[in-house]
Amino acid sequence: MFVGDIKEKLLIFKARTGLTQNEICEEIGITPQRFSTVLNSEKSFSVKTEEEIRLMFLRYNFMEALDFKGGL
Repeated sequence: MFVGDIKEKLLIFKARTGLTQNEICEEIGITPQRFSTVLNSEKSFSVKTEEEIRLMFLRYNFMEALDFKGGL
């Protein structure tokens, strides 16, 4: 299964890994407030944060969140 939207990917990742929002925020280097703001609005993550999310997905082997080149 390939997952599209980065927000959807994060919610599925959180459910599958059992990580808390705070743990994910620590992994990607943002505050829980910023995480919530982006997930619940039209705002988006910075390029740096998206790269941290991609690397986190790789560390946890959440490969269905990545395209065939390993990108989001």
